[in-house]
Amino acid sequence: MHFPSIRDDIRFILWDWNGTLLDDVSLCLSTINGMLTRRAHPALSVDGYKEIFRFPVREYYVDAGFDFSYEPFDELAVEFIEGYYGRFADAPLHKDALKALESVKKAGLRQGVLSATEDTILRKTLVDHGVYGYFDQVSGIHNHHADGKLAAGRKLLQRLPFPQHQVLLIGDTLHDAEVAKELGIHCLLVAQGHQSEKRLRSSVNDVLPDLDQFILMISNENHSNPPVPGNYA
Repeated sequence: MHFPSIRDDIRFILWDWNGTLLDDVSLCLSTINGMLTRRAHPALSVDGYKEIFRFPVREYYVDAGFDFSYEPFDELAVEFIEGYYGRFADAPLHKDALKALESVKKAGLRQGVLSATEDTILRKTLVDHGVYGYFDQVSGIHNHHADGKLAAGRKLLQRLPFPQHQVLLIGDTLHDAEVAKELGIHCLLVAQGHQSEKRLRSSVNDVLPDLDQFILMISNENHSNPPVPGNYA
């Protein structure tokens, strides 16, 4: 699938949240490193973390050094969630996130969020960061295991008044590219989140270094399509 012209082809931008708009890499890394050091395992560097992080996260836990024969994944997942959400308010938006959302809005496109974050928590954090109003569709998952978001994505697409070829998913991991492929929609990855630019480019062609480059791209296209009326959230 060729990368589309946002001006001519795309009507709906579907954002990933964690790592793409929300800058939570440091929070995730400090949380997992706290768990590792409490078990006398070596801590991960930022680069090391970005090389092993993936979905489903239970596989990345194994690479990080956890042994499920001693501690079940479900117990580790609860420990991570408690540590992560205990400092969740500390995670800021990426510096260009608001500008990116505003650029899409000015381009006359609709926007949504598809996240592996639990749905109720996702909606609350969108409100807390003052960005909920940008989105016509918000869809998280219904557990804390971060297994993926394909099923949620399928349900979300069913609610859209746009065909799949007019939808662009913007994310920060190869899982986002996999989800987009399964959903039959376009994908653009931004390398400022949970996986390195080198790792993203090893599997995906359409990768930007940061949101600033996305803003330049959408601004340079000088989008002329009028906004789509109505709200279908």
